Amino acid sequence: MPRRIAIWSAKGGSGKTTCTLHLAAALAERDARVLLIDVDPQAGLTRLLHQKRCDGFIEALSVPTGLAPILVPTEIAGVHALAANPDLSAAQTLAAHPSPDGLLDDALGQLAPGRWDFVLLDCGPGVDRLTILALSAAREHLAPIEPEPLSLGSLPDSLDLADAVRKRLAPRLAPSRILLSRVRDDPGSIQRCEELRDRFSTAVLAGQIPEDAALRCESPPTTFHRSDRFALAAFDRLAGELLEEPRCRPD
Repeated sequence: MPRRIAIWSAKGGSGKTTCTLHLAAALAERDARVLLIDVDPQAGLTRLLHQKRCDGFIEALSVPTGLAPILVPTEIAGVHALAANPDLSAAQTLAAHPSPDGLLDDALGQLAPGRWDFVLLDCGPGVDRLTILALSAAREHLAPIEPEPLSLGSLPDSLDLADAVRKRLAPRLAPSRILLSRVRDDPGSIQRCEELRDRFSTAVLAGQIPEDAALRCESPPTTFHRSDRFALAAFDRLAGELLEEPRCRPD
C-alpha cells in the first residue's frame, strides 16, 4: 500500500502547496512513485503543475472505475496527479451519502496495488468537508507551520482536528507530524522553532524548510539541483527523512 500523507494546516499561507510540490519532486528524485491529489478548490497545485482542471472527481469516488481514468502524468518524472476540478465544491454537500467521509479512502483503495509509493494530498486552509475527506483517506498527517505568532496560534486547531478524525473516523491515521516551513534566518524565527521542538519533541520533523520566495514561483521543479539552492536541498533531506522513518500505521 502507498503511504498516504495529507498535507494540511488550518492557517493559510503556511506553504502547504509549495511543500507538496517540492516534496513530490524530491521523493521522485529518490525513485519513489508519487501520486499528487489536489483537494483544494483554489487549485494552486494544479496551476503549478500546468494541469487543466478535470471533471468527474465526485462521480469517480463512487463508480467502479474509480480514480484511475482521471489520473494524469506531470512534467516531473515518476509523478502523476489528480487535478483539482470544478466539482470539488460539491464535496461540501456529500452529507446525503451513507458514508461521505470515507469516499476518498475507498477510492484510493481501488487503485492498482503497488502502483504508487506515496499519495500526497494537498489540502486547502481552514476546516471543511474536504479537509475531513482528505484526513479520513490519509494514513499520515503532515502539518506545515510557519514559525510566526499568527501561524502558531492556529497549530492547536490543526492538531485537534486531526486527532478528532483519528478517534472518530480514521483509526489508521498516525499521530500528526509538524513541518517547520518558511523558516527565516532571524533570531525570533529560530527561537520559535526551538520552542516548538521542545514542546512537541519527536512530532516535529528534523528537517525544516527555509523561506525562499523563488520556490513559490517555480512550476514545476522538473529537475532538482541539490547544490543550487538551500531550500531545494532541504526538501531532499525531508524526503530522505520520510523514507527512512515511516510513521504510518499498517492497513
